[in-house]
Amino acid sequence: MFNAYFPICFEAGMYLVRQFKRFVDKMRAPKGGETSCKTLQEYIELYSGPEYSLHYKYSGIQTVVYMTMIFGAGLPILFPIALVTFIVLFLVENTMLFYGCRAPPKFDSMLA
Repeated sequence: MFNAYFPICFEAGMYLVRQFKRFVDKMRAPKGGETSCKTLQEYIELYSGPEYSLHYKYSGIQTVVYMTMIFGAGLPILFPIALVTFIVLFLVENTMLFYGCRAPPKFDSMLA
């Protein structure tokens, strides 16, 4: 069950951390300015989202599939829990990919 709600909590927490850092940046800005960043790269790092890390997503999915297939025969409740986990993961990852993260690099079939 932890894997079903953890992606929501993690992404919400990281969103709040990013918003707090942006708020602190605006508070430190000199009068009349909107940011206290000295260079364009600092500004881009602060105001663009994190990079999309595909390897963490793969490992989470593989863990859920492995645990469900190994212990699902003894605990059939794991199959609906895995379904809920995959639905939540799909929704959270699509939302973060479109609205929260930087534009990902061009992934191709060789990476998978």
